[in-house]
Amino acid sequence: MKGIVTEAVGGFFYVVDDEGQKHRCEVRGRVQEQIFPGDRVVFENWMIEEIIPRDNLLHRPKVANVDAVNIMFSIKEPEIDFSLLDRFILLVEKEGLNPVILINKLDLDSDFPAKQEDKITAYKNAGYSVHIFSVSKGTNLQVVKESLFAGINVMAGPSGVGKSALINELVSGAELTVGDISEKLGRGTHTTRQVKLVPLPGNGWVADSPGFTSLTLENLKPEEVKNYFPDFSGYQNKCHFSTCTHTHEPDCFVKESVENNEIPEFRYNSYCQLVEAARKEGDDHYS
Repeated sequence: MKGIVTEAVGGFFYVVDDEGQKHRCEVRGRVQEQIFPGDRVVFENWMIEEIIPRDNLLHRPKVANVDAVNIMFSIKEPEIDFSLLDRFILLVEKEGLNPVILINKLDLDSDFPAKQEDKITAYKNAGYSVHIFSVSKGTNLQVVKESLFAGINVMAGPSGVGKSALINELVSGAELTVGDISEKLGRGTHTTRQVKLVPLPGNGWVADSPGFTSLTLENLKPEEVKNYFPDFSGYQNKCHFSTCTHTHEPDCFVKESVENNEIPEFRYNSYCQLVEAARKEGDDHYS
């Protein structure tokens, strides 16, 4: 039989077969590779015999065969951090996946779309879908639901932004734990301890994953960061130096474009921060 792994708990793997039946399985000793939610497997008599070759593997959170990554932040409680959002986008792009930006808690500041119009427009111009909504009030939730792919959708983002609450709204019977906001830190409490795939109406899945407050760039070279900023693509090849990093070199067309307001300054600032972070975290990794 074939099925998809939806959750790993205490050495057991929950596998849903093609008929929608759930099986609690163990792993045959000859299966050497680690198994993750999203893996398609061959199993028999509650034993996983084989992992079907993956299309991809998202490394943080660990989910296999991902079709879309929904990066979720909130307007307030906790307040959106655009530089952290850009770090999430970078790492999703690096995995060769398409990020979708979700911004929750519109009910806490209904003027947010107008106040942050320049930033929202910048992300859309870079090719990203942006959805602003309120889980608690139900505002714009239908648009979010329609944006989910029929395959495996990952929900990622900091703690407390409402990922579990959104899944509970979209999926009847999900009943995932919803955390409170820590007043001291202004961050959400971690309510999800491991990745779990929840079935969407139809043939899709959504992964509720642990919240993160930081994401390492130790496997990314500083000179590679520019490859994951699509808003730079029309400008990079016009620099004087073919190896230009767009940070300190003279005659840099990207920097000129920022000065001319053709590239958003906040995106360029995020880029410079990520280049420096990749350099520092890479040095720390190999020291």
